[in-house]
Amino acid sequence: MLPIDIDLVEVFVRTSASVKVFHLCDLADANCPLEWWISKDGKHHALYNQEAYYDDTLRKRRESGNMICPQDKKQRLALVGHIARQIDLEPESFVELFRCRFRLESVCIDGKW
Repeated sequence: MLPIDIDLVEVFVRTSASVKVFHLCDLADANCPLEWWISKDGKHHALYNQEAYYDDTLRKRRESGNMICPQDKKQRLALVGHIARQIDLEPESFVELFRCRFRLESVCIDGKW
Protein backbone atom coordinates (compact mmCIF):
# COMPACT_ATOMS: atom_id res chain seq x y z
CA MET A 1 0.00 0.00 0.00
CA LEU A 2 1.21 3.48 -0.77
CA PRO A 3 1.74 5.95 2.06
CA ILE A 4 -1.33 7.96 3.03
CA ASP A 5 -1.45 11.66 3.84
CA ILE A 6 -3.55 12.77 6.80
CA ASP A 7 -4.54 16.34 7.63
CA LEU A 8 -4.49 17.18 11.32
CA VAL A 9 -6.95 20.05 11.81
CA GLU A 10 -7.65 21.97 15.00
CA VAL A 11 -10.77 24.13 15.12
CA PHE A 12 -12.37 26.51 17.59
CA VAL A 13 -16.08 25.69 17.92
CA ARG A 14 -17.97 28.93 18.44
CA THR A 15 -21.13 27.36 19.87
CA SER A 16 -19.35 25.55 22.71
CA ALA A 17 -16.25 27.76 23.00
CA SER A 18 -14.14 24.60 22.77
CA VAL A 19 -11.31 23.29 20.64
CA LYS A 20 -11.68 20.06 18.62
CA VAL A 21 -9.14 18.08 16.65
CA PHE A 22 -9.97 16.24 13.43
CA HIS A 23 -7.98 13.79 11.31
CA LEU A 24 -8.99 14.06 7.65
CA CYS A 25 -8.27 11.95 4.57
CA ASP A 26 -9.92 11.58 1.16
CA LEU A 27 -9.98 7.79 1.58
CA ALA A 28 -12.68 8.05 4.24
CA ASP A 29 -16.30 7.66 3.25
CA ALA A 30 -18.20 10.95 3.34
CA ASN A 31 -20.80 9.48 5.71
CA CYS A 32 -18.69 7.16 7.86
CA PRO A 33 -15.19 7.75 9.20
CA LEU A 34 -12.40 5.20 9.14
CA GLU A 35 -11.07 3.75 12.37
CA TRP A 36 -7.35 4.36 12.73
CA TRP A 37 -5.32 1.71 14.56
CA ILE A 38 -1.59 1.72 15.28
CA SER A 39 0.79 -1.06 16.24
CA LYS A 40 2.23 -1.00 19.74
CA ASP A 41 5.68 -0.12 18.35
CA GLY A 42 4.18 2.73 16.28
CA LYS A 43 5.58 1.47 12.97
CA HIS A 44 2.41 0.13 11.34
CA HIS A 45 -1.05 1.58 10.78
CA ALA A 46 -4.36 -0.01 9.89
CA LEU A 47 -7.51 1.75 8.72
CA TYR A 48 -10.88 0.00 8.89
CA ASN A 49 -14.19 0.92 7.31
CA GLN A 50 -17.25 0.16 9.40
CA GLU A 51 -18.30 -2.48 6.83
CA ALA A 52 -15.15 -4.47 7.67
CA TYR A 53 -16.68 -5.31 11.04
CA TYR A 54 -19.38 -7.38 9.36
CA ASP A 55 -16.72 -10.09 9.51
CA ASP A 56 -17.50 -11.86 12.79
CA THR A 57 -13.87 -12.62 13.66
CA LEU A 58 -12.75 -9.03 13.13
CA ARG A 59 -15.75 -7.66 15.04
CA LYS A 60 -15.04 -9.94 18.00
CA ARG A 61 -11.37 -8.94 17.98
CA ARG A 62 -12.35 -5.27 17.98
CA GLU A 63 -14.87 -5.71 20.80
CA SER A 64 -12.34 -7.58 22.94
CA GLY A 65 -9.50 -5.12 22.23
CA ASN A 66 -7.46 -7.87 20.60
CA MET A 67 -6.82 -6.43 17.11
CA ILE A 68 -3.88 -8.04 15.32
CA CYS A 69 -1.45 -5.98 13.25
CA PRO A 70 -1.83 -7.08 9.59
CA GLN A 71 1.81 -6.22 8.82
CA ASP A 72 3.30 -7.98 11.88
CA LYS A 73 1.05 -10.72 13.27
CA LYS A 74 2.98 -10.80 16.57
CA GLN A 75 1.82 -7.28 17.47
CA ARG A 76 -1.51 -5.97 18.65
CA LEU A 77 -3.13 -2.71 17.56
CA ALA A 78 -4.34 0.21 19.66
CA LEU A 79 -7.19 2.45 18.55
CA VAL A 80 -6.02 6.00 17.78
CA GLY A 81 -9.40 7.41 16.74
CA HIS A 82 -11.34 8.27 13.62
CA ILE A 83 -10.29 9.64 10.27
CA ALA A 84 -13.05 11.49 8.46
CA ARG A 85 -13.36 12.94 4.99
CA GLN A 86 -14.45 16.37 6.21
CA ILE A 87 -15.01 18.35 9.39
CA ASP A 88 -18.33 17.21 10.84
CA LEU A 89 -19.55 20.67 11.85
CA GLU A 90 -21.58 23.41 10.20
CA PRO A 91 -19.11 25.69 8.35
CA GLU A 92 -20.36 28.80 10.17
CA SER A 93 -19.95 27.19 13.60
CA PHE A 94 -16.15 26.92 13.72
CA VAL A 95 -12.91 28.70 12.91
CA GLU A 96 -9.95 26.68 11.68
CA LEU A 97 -6.96 27.39 13.91
CA PHE A 98 -4.35 25.00 12.59
CA ARG A 99 -3.80 22.50 9.77
CA CYS A 100 -0.84 20.24 9.21
CA ARG A 101 -0.34 17.37 6.79
CA PHE A 102 1.60 14.29 7.79
CA ARG A 103 2.24 10.96 6.14
CA LEU A 104 1.42 7.50 7.43
CA GLU A 105 3.81 4.85 6.15
CA SER A 106 3.05 1.12 6.23
CA VAL A 107 -0.73 1.44 6.07
CA CYS A 108 -3.13 -1.44 5.65
CA ILE A 109 -6.81 -0.86 4.80
CA ASP A 110 -9.44 -3.32 6.06
CA GLY A 111 -6.71 -5.88 6.75
CA LYS A 112 -5.47 -5.88 3.13
CA TRP A 113 -2.36 -4.44 1.52
